[in-house]
Amino acid sequence: MREAIEASSVLQIDDENPDIVIAIGGDETLMSAFHKYFDQIDHIGFVGIHTGHLGFYTWHELIIEEIIETLSQDKIPMTADPLVQATVTLKNGEETVLTGLNEITFSK
Repeated sequence: MREAIEASSVLQIDDENPDIVIAIGGDETLMSAFHKYFDQIDHIGFVGIHTGHLGFYTWHELIIEEIIETLSQDKIPMTADPLVQATVTLKNGEETVLTGLNEITFSK
């Protein structure tokens, strides 16, 4: 994917301040990307590509070409998935706000 984007005359790689983050893998990969860019979450779009195990090599290049073309034409359909937030009050009275993509887990 990186090579295809670098070869594009329209797109460029920016690991520090991206407009769109493409996570190729599963949910864990997407969650890792979410955590990495959490401080910029208000202006970054995330594209999750589930690779699975069966047929990965047969459709991989087609998907990359389709994504590059769509990104180049600025036609990525974006949805704003709501984030979940929880305010936690610690024993000492201090409050902290936790934010999650789709869930928050509490443990002692």
